[in-house]
Amino acid sequence: MRPGILIRALQLLIVLPVFGTLVVAPVSAQVENTPPSLFNRLSADCLGNTTINTTISTGTTNLSIAVQDIGSTTGSIIASGLRFGRSPHVGGTVARAGTKLLMHFDGNFIDSSTFANNGTGAGNLPTACGVPNGFSGLAGDNCYDFDGADDEIQILKTASLNDTTSQITIQAWINPDATPAGGDPIVEFGDGTGIGVHLWHSVGSPGDLFANLVGTSGASNIIQSTGGWINTGVWQLVTITFGGSVAELYFNDVMVASQSLSGVEPLDVGRDVFIGRRPSAANFYDGKIDEVRIIRGGLSADDVAADYFSGTLHISTTGIDGNLVQTNLSNGAGLSVNAVNGVVAVVTATVNNIQFPAAGQNILSWRFQDMTGNTSFTTISMNVTEAPPTAPGALTGSAPGTTDILWTWTTPTKICLAADAASPAIYEVVDENTTVVSGPDADKTNLSFAESGLSVNSARRRRVRAVDAFGNGSFSAETTVYSLAAAPTTLAAGTISTGSAVFTWANAGNPGYTRYEFSISSDNFVNFVSTLAKISDNLTALTLSAANLSPNQTYNIRVRAQNGRNSDTLGTTLTAFDTAAFVTLATGPTSLNGSALGTSSIAWSWAVVPTATSYRLEDDDTGLAIVVQAGTSFNQTSLGPNVTVNAKLRADNASGLGQFGPVLGAITHANPPNSTALVLAGSTTISISWNTGGNPSGTFFQAMISTSTSFSVVTQTISVTGATGSFTNLLPATPYAFRVRAINAGSVPTAFDSTIQTQTTQFVGISSQAIPSSPYTPISGGVGVYHFDESSGTAAADSSGLGNNATLTCNFVNCSTPTFTSGMSGLGNAVKFTGIQDTFCRIPNSASLQTTGDITISAWVNPDTVNQIADAGIVAKGSGTLENYTLEITAGREWLFRVRDNFPTTFTIKSTMTLVAGKWTHVAGVFTGGGTPTLHLYVDGVQTSSAAIGGTGVRFSDNHDLSIGNRQNLSGPYNRGFRGDIDEVQIQNLAASAANILTAYLGAFPVELTPPAPNGDKRLTIPPDTFGQEAVILVSGQPLTSPILINTQILSDGLSAPPTGQTFVPNSIIEVVANVNGAEFEDNFNSSVTVSIPYTDDNNNGLVDGTEPPLPAINIIMYTLNEAVVRWEPLPTTVDTVNKRVNGLTGHFSIFALFGPTAIQPDVSTVRVYPNPWKPGSGSLFDSVTFNGRTGLAFDNLSESGSIRIFTLSGELVATVAYGAGDIGTAIWDGRNSSGVTVASGVYFAYVKTNTGDIALKKFAIQR
Repeated sequence: MRPGILIRALQLLIVLPVFGTLVVAPVSAQVENTPPSLFNRLSADCLGNTTINTTISTGTTNLSIAVQDIGSTTGSIIASGLRFGRSPHVGGTVARAGTKLLMHFDGNFIDSSTFANNGTGAGNLPTACGVPNGFSGLAGDNCYDFDGADDEIQILKTASLNDTTSQITIQAWINPDATPAGGDPIVEFGDGTGIGVHLWHSVGSPGDLFANLVGTSGASNIIQSTGGWINTGVWQLVTITFGGSVAELYFNDVMVASQSLSGVEPLDVGRDVFIGRRPSAANFYDGKIDEVRIIRGGLSADDVAADYFSGTLHISTTGIDGNLVQTNLSNGAGLSVNAVNGVVAVVTATVNNIQFPAAGQNILSWRFQDMTGNTSFTTISMNVTEAPPTAPGALTGSAPGTTDILWTWTTPTKICLAADAASPAIYEVVDENTTVVSGPDADKTNLSFAESGLSVNSARRRRVRAVDAFGNGSFSAETTVYSLAAAPTTLAAGTISTGSAVFTWANAGNPGYTRYEFSISSDNFVNFVSTLAKISDNLTALTLSAANLSPNQTYNIRVRAQNGRNSDTLGTTLTAFDTAAFVTLATGPTSLNGSALGTSSIAWSWAVVPTATSYRLEDDDTGLAIVVQAGTSFNQTSLGPNVTVNAKLRADNASGLGQFGPVLGAITHANPPNSTALVLAGSTTISISWNTGGNPSGTFFQAMISTSTSFSVVTQTISVTGATGSFTNLLPATPYAFRVRAINAGSVPTAFDSTIQTQTTQFVGISSQAIPSSPYTPISGGVGVYHFDESSGTAAADSSGLGNNATLTCNFVNCSTPTFTSGMSGLGNAVKFTGIQDTFCRIPNSASLQTTGDITISAWVNPDTVNQIADAGIVAKGSGTLENYTLEITAGREWLFRVRDNFPTTFTIKSTMTLVAGKWTHVAGVFTGGGTPTLHLYVDGVQTSSAAIGGTGVRFSDNHDLSIGNRQNLSGPYNRGFRGDIDEVQIQNLAASAANILTAYLGAFPVELTPPAPNGDKRLTIPPDTFGQEAVILVSGQPLTSPILINTQILSDGLSAPPTGQTFVPNSIIEVVANVNGAEFEDNFNSSVTVSIPYTDDNNNGLVDGTEPPLPAINIIMYTLNEAVVRWEPLPTTVDTVNKRVNGLTGHFSIFALFGPTAIQPDVSTVRVYPNPWKPGSGSLFDSVTFNGRTGLAFDNLSESGSIRIFTLSGELVATVAYGAGDIGTAIWDGRNSSGVTVASGVYFAYVKTNTGDIALKKFAIQR
């Protein structure tokens, strides 16, 4: 090692080795600037163990270290690989940072740096040495031999070479042939006019090294060694390096001169570079040159030393760095066999049997370099001690059993077994009294001692020391360890209830301070574990109780001990568990179920109680056992009909008797009644009887009555405990069917006895008539019937009874859902469609809609406009080209019916007329399959077209939804929307006849119903939706003597209290009742009904015959009787004087009668004249009066007929006004005289005289 090197502080890089080969991708913009990593530095102690400590216990040791080149740490990873011995550096993209010139001289003058500063020959070129005449170990084994006369290599000046003005390193391997006085140039910057930086040898004296770092001003900066360094005939490395402050001159790895050049001016490097010649003089180098490098930057002493030889170990045993002895390492000789140039895998360096003296300071240093020239080194100091052993490390004890402890420790940091064979090293384990308890240690390496014969769960305090040739070592720290506790035994549960138990166990020899852990689980410790006592709870007793357990539950319990005691933390080892299981008592089962098997037995059953061994089923009323068994079902027999058994259940298990569950009552079936018979049928009452069938008293019987033997709609239901019953408030002249059944105490009915039919009686004055068919009449084959009478929401009911309900929907962004709107008069509401895409009424597909035979499709349609989208859908089943059927509108505005058969072939038929906007139109399409398939299309009840279509006669079956108001475009959007209103859509699985279609059309209009005799003079105009279903109308023209439902006393009271100021019209009272399913329809009508009652005016005088005073027909009002308060309430009324009928609008049926105020008096005693004074045209209260179509001065309270003569105060007759029955007791004078001239203001007299001679005189004034 070179002299003068200061001992470096230890800096040891310990990293994990990287195995395998690192694959490197060249990157032109990156250089390799990271030195190799040194790690895993190891030395061996006297036991042969390797250590990374810097103190060892013997003077002889083995040393090793691992090295790896991991490449650049910035940018892309570039690793040039490790370099060993004396070998060339690499250039190119992985060249050392700052490399400006790198010439290997392997048969050429090529620069291996990235700057291509290639050489030329200005004069004669040197001669290639030829392989293997170059420096041994360098790449290619080639060089150039300069003859000392005229050989040279010239490199033209470049910007890259000129980049070394502030820092520069020039390095070359030389083998001179001579060391002449005056020197030989090795490398020089220069040209014919000047000299720049240069490196020479033998300038001052033979064998010296000389460098001049010439400044740009020509100033010299000379660094020169003493003579005798350079030798002839051998290869040597010469280096001048300047890092900006100090210039250093090296021969091989020894610095031979240095010079401080801090603040020096920029160096003169802006010239050509000559190798082997000074161009300004006749100085030529004589000898061989190889591996020339010029670097921008300085090299450290370690860099240069590693350039000279990479892979060395330097050792000094004197504590003086200058006395380091170098060991060069090579492949297989100190280095692992993979130590070849360029390797990127881990390389291990090993040097064995190194002698270090005791005490003092031993210095060692490892040095390695990569192919680029980056150098790593580590220098450390190592001490050797020869003293008694240190204390063993980490004395620990573990208890393998209840009476054993195994003591173990680690080797002391200092101990030498081989130091003195006559005094072998041993380890001694001692107790708290320093009494040795361990046996002999024959092999001198035993690091454990098994101590036995101890007490259960007992503590032992121990120390250990080592003894070797250098004396007794120090004791380790004292360690206390417990032997293991024994597992507890005989765990058991006792004093068990439904929610608690007490547990006990034996200590198995454990001392009283032993702690126990107790846990319990309901699933054998799989998922649910509850630790009732933890070790930290210091449970030392041998018993424990538990509460809040679940009843009827199998529990697993376990207990274990832990060594040690609560006063310290030394015992941590748990024993094995002692385990047991027990069952809590069962609470009362709640799963008891009892069901009657018939009229004399009950089937009892219950769920399995998991822990039960038997069950007791007990009669709660008697306390006697019904059964005790292990099974979970029992049939109790020999009971009577409709008998209640109140039972309770208990589950018993291995732990004892459980609790009873809740009482459950079960009831046998009742016997069905028999011998049902009619007792009496009246006009509104039917009485019946039956045999109780042997059921006990108190058994309920349920009797039903209906207008249908199928009892699809039950008119009335009665429940009694006897054997007779009566149905009341029935309707006269109505057929009924009735039946009876028994119901047991558990509300379980029996079968019905046979059905009996009868009919209520009828008074002579009552007539009945069914209303004609309407859209609300159930239809044959209906699978979809939509009245659309909802008023809000998006749901529309299917009235077919098949549940094919519809939804008003909108599937498109910002579209408008169809809405309910007013429909055609008498048909309630309809649905308004806007025609917008994806707006329609959807009915999901169902089996009832997915048919293939005959079909009829009909609807009432009211277009908003004739300008509909082509093929707008009214009703459609299917999508696009796969529609089963449609009702639609063509582009030509015709109605069209479309059907597709299963071939599939599409057939259509269209109307001969076009649609009309704003008009409700009934459209119906009929498909008849079979032998001759036919299509028919009807508009407003009339067939407009028909066609035999051929085909298979079987319709195409599809599972698509049904749509109303739109059609789907293939599988895309519903974009064939109808604009307008649609109502009363009907789909029938049959082919309706022409008569059926006409009836359906006509049924949508109000019907005028004329009851049969004796009430044929009455009329009822009934809209189709009045009741929303079928009905029979009962009419009585004599309700006082032939009532339907009215209480005649209430009616008599009503007739005794007519409306104020009203007179009853003779023979005008009627009772009307709607019979729906055998009962009175009591709801309000969906549409108002017109009731028409005639009056008599045989002489056509406008007065009702038989009234006194006469009642003007024009004043008649129809009233209905409010039975609840016995009050007459007026109806909207019109008087038809031509047909002598009074028509009233009503929203419900009841008693109807005609009343009218009479304005005709028997005499003229109360006659009035008004206004008085009369001020015609004044606009005030005294202006003219208008009555009965005439305007002027009014005279009322007149008799049936007579005259009024008007006189002036002077007695002059002005005018005569005659009046009759048509004036209804009021006459109007227009203020003109008999000549038609308006009379003047003044006072006048009116002389009123009846046709019977009664006279009245009135005075009045006119003011104009």
